Amino acid sequence: MRRMSCALLLWTGILSIPASAGPAHAADAEPNNVTAQAANWDEIQQWVDSQKGKVVVIDVWSTFCLPCVREFPHFVEFHHSHAEKVACASLNIDYYGSADTAPDQTTPKITEFLTSRNATMKNFISSDADEKILTQIDTSAIPAALVYDQNGKLVKVFNNDNDDYGPTGFNYEKNIIPFVESLLK
Repeated sequence: MRRMSCALLLWTGILSIPASAGPAHAADAEPNNVTAQAANWDEIQQWVDSQKGKVVVIDVWSTFCLPCVREFPHFVEFHHSHAEKVACASLNIDYYGSADTAPDQTTPKITEFLTSRNATMKNFISSDADEKILTQIDTSAIPAALVYDQNGKLVKVFNNDNDDYGPTGFNYEKNIIPFVESLLK
C-alpha cells in the first residue's frame, strides 16, 4: 500500500524525487563504469547461481521510492567494501507493466541515478512488472534486500512489511551488514 501511495503521488505530480536526491559520492571517486541491463526474474536468478562461493545481496529499489533512494548510497559503500567476498546487484523495479510503457523507457533516468551514485556493481532493470517481482520475493513493498548464501540459497529477505524494523525500516549498517558478515564467518 505504501508503494502504491508513493506511485500515485508521483503519477499525479504531487511528489517528485529527482534522480540526484540523496548524498552522492561519485564526485569523490574516479570516473566509474556503471552499466545496467534489462533482465527478467529468471535471468536474475541465473546470475545469482553463477555467483556460487560468494554471498549475494540484491537491493530491490525504485527511483520513486524515497527510502530506497536514501539508503542506496549505503548499499554502494557496502559493495565497495565487501566486493571480494560478496556479489552485489541492484534491481530496479520502476517498470509497472502498463500496456503503454516498456521497461526500457526508464533506462536513462535509472542509469543517470546509478552513475551519480558510483554504483559499479551489477545493475539490473527489471523487464518484469514490479508486482511480479514483489510476488517473487514475497513482499508487499520496497525497499527490500535479498541475501543469498554461498550456495545460492535465499536465506533472508529484508523488508518492513510487518514493521519489524520500526518506522524508518531496515538499513545496511544496523541490519544487513551484520547479517552478511555472520554468513561470511
